[in-house]
Amino acid sequence: MPVLVAIGGSSHTEVALRLGAQLARQGRQALTILTVIKHEADRHPAPVDAILAQACEIVQPQFPDVRTRVRIGHPATEIVREAKEGNYDLVIVGEQPNRNQLTRFLAGSTAIRVVE
Repeated sequence: MPVLVAIGGSSHTEVALRLGAQLARQGRQALTILTVIKHEADRHPAPVDAILAQACEIVQPQFPDVRTRVRIGHPATEIVREAKEGNYDLVIVGEQPNRNQLTRFLAGSTAIRVVE
């Protein structure tokens, strides 16, 4: 079961990363960490590299062969696109728990959009 973990770089994604690494290791499958940036202009190597380096640091004790990917576009759309193109069996999305209901209603939830 190849596993995809989609993260945004905030601290709330650590649980998703650890779960993804554990499931991939138990299933002896590949683990890929994905981060999505909205615009090519936002692709400054330092922040993207820092997000992925921190994610790799979290999972490497359990899963040393982790792969990373960066996609550009709307997060939910790009997560679904990566899931289809990569033929993943499981997609884990780190969801920020602190968003208020109004923000969630207006902006939407990436996790809910991916599930839909």
